[in-house]
Amino acid sequence: MNDKLVRRATTKFYNWLESLVKEPANMSRDIILRELSDAVGKIHEAENWAIRFLDGIKPREQLVIDSPAFVRIGPYRKTKHFGIVSSKSYNDISTRMIPNMVSKASQSMEKAAKMLKNISDEPKNPALSLREALQEMIVVNDSWPNVDYQEGLLCVTIDEVSLSDDNDTVEFGEFLITLNLSEPLSDSGLFVQAVNPKEEEGGYYHPYVTTDGSICTGDGEAIMTDALIQGRLEDYFRIVEAILRTYNESSPYAPLSNWYNPDHEGETYCESCKRYRPDDESDYCEACNTSRCHGCESEISECTECNNYRCSGCYSCCGNCGETVCNDCTISCSKCAGVHCSDCLSECKSCCNKCCASCFNSCTKCGESTCDDCKEECSYCGDTFCTECLDMECDDCGTGMCPDCQTQCEDCEKVICKGCDNNSCEHCGVAMCKSCEGEHACLLSEVA
Repeated sequence: MNDKLVRRATTKFYNWLESLVKEPANMSRDIILRELSDAVGKIHEAENWAIRFLDGIKPREQLVIDSPAFVRIGPYRKTKHFGIVSSKSYNDISTRMIPNMVSKASQSMEKAAKMLKNISDEPKNPALSLREALQEMIVVNDSWPNVDYQEGLLCVTIDEVSLSDDNDTVEFGEFLITLNLSEPLSDSGLFVQAVNPKEEEGGYYHPYVTTDGSICTGDGEAIMTDALIQGRLEDYFRIVEAILRTYNESSPYAPLSNWYNPDHEGETYCESCKRYRPDDESDYCEACNTSRCHGCESEISECTECNNYRCSGCYSCCGNCGETVCNDCTISCSKCAGVHCSDCLSECKSCCNKCCASCFNSCTKCGESTCDDCKEECSYCGDTFCTECLDMECDDCGTGMCPDCQTQCEDCEKVICKGCDNNSCEHCGVAMCKSCEGEHACLLSEVA
């Protein structure tokens, strides 16, 4: 952000801090009621599941995991829970799921109690002065490489996020954290968006980020709220970043394994995007024994010569027609060393070397190809010929000549070029070489 945007963002955030002093109860009322409602709901949910467990699950009922976020018994009761996704054991209900529900209820009640205490304390001044709020905003602006502010929204981009479990590491790319400075504690106050979305089947872009951009903060929600109320913006964004960079297999919306196959059965590793893909969505380069997925298909092509697939490091494009040719099938022009397919190279009639269109010529007489080294040019007309079609030299001047540019001395029958037939008799017009010019006895000269 430039200095102007830093000041604007500071003013918006400071106005919200002032509103906490003026109307603390109104600002916190909805949050407190929501937390208490969540706590009551979790207690009732834990009670119902405990009764179900203590009474015994009937033989005809089956424990069903609909998705990583939901578990139910038969068709009757469905609850959102994350601690039982790794097993279908009934024992998990008592040892993991019910204690987790009680813990969540306790966290909601603690948050509501803390906010009620803040209201009862009745602070007379904002947590920070305007100058301190400005310094806090400057720290945020300097702590991350990409920070922006527009229309009341403070946006911080978090660099490459990767998460690991016991089997694999998944790269999720960058994330954009957006905080609404007008109402940062509201349901829409925080929005998290994947910059380079890497979606799994359920539509999630991160184990803790929902499809609508909300983030599962877990135990971090209370300290995030404290950081905002106290004006500690940098700490707030640090906490959100830490949540995005930390994986706890007991509490994701979707487990990390949804982004990969733990055993990679039926999958192929793409050397380009560094991800496992289904076998039927991948092509194999037989030259270097690597694979590319269809999403990176621009990096693998079929050779027009042998019809085998090759990656970008194992094929070239014909310098003439642009077709893909693998390195095993490419042919280099003997003159310019350019890479071409076999259809775009011609064999020189004289030396048999392969030449591209830029490095060979066609014989004017027979039409055969001849390379630049083997071509012959008629000294008189300048046309190009192969050595077989331009094998005559003028007996007078010694230059090579084509059939159309040669004639004969009518006295001695020597071959001469058209440039030398100026030695013709001035009386009868017959062509003569230089050696016959002085010996020619023309009868017409006596008449003249």
